[in-house]
Amino acid sequence: MRKLMTKEVTTTIIKSGKILIDKDGSPIVQSMPELTKLGEFSRPKAQKLINKEYGLGVSIYSIETKTQVYEMEVEEFIKIAKIRGENEETSEEEEQEEEEKEEEQEEKQEEETQKGRVRRIAKVEA
Repeated sequence: MRKLMTKEVTTTIIKSGKILIDKDGSPIVQSMPELTKLGEFSRPKAQKLINKEYGLGVSIYSIETKTQVYEMEVEEFIKIAKIRGENEETSEEEEQEEEEKEEEQEEKQEEETQKGRVRRIAKVEA
C-alpha cells in the first residue's frame, strides 16, 4: 500500500469591475479579470490587492474562498521536494512578511498625506 501525504490549501477568488459611463451617459460595469490568490483575504485586504493590480476606481463585487485537499504519494513528494534547513523560512512566511512591510509603508504614506492635508487646511484658515 502506497502512503499519501495531504495538504489543505485555501484560495481566494476575487471578482471585480470598473464602473464606466457609456455613450448614453448610463453607468456600465466592465468586469476585470478575476484574481485567484493563495490564502484567505478580508475585503479590505482584497481591495488593496485589486488597487495594486488594476489601479484605483475598481470595486470588488465578489469574494469566494475555497479550501481543497491535495494529496500526493510520499515517494513522489520526496523526489521533487527541496530539503529545508532549520533556519530557513518558507516562501509563504516570506510572502506574509513582505505583505506586512508593504502595509506598514502604505499606512505611513497615508499618515503623511493626512498630515499634509491638515497643514494645507491650517494655512488656508490662517
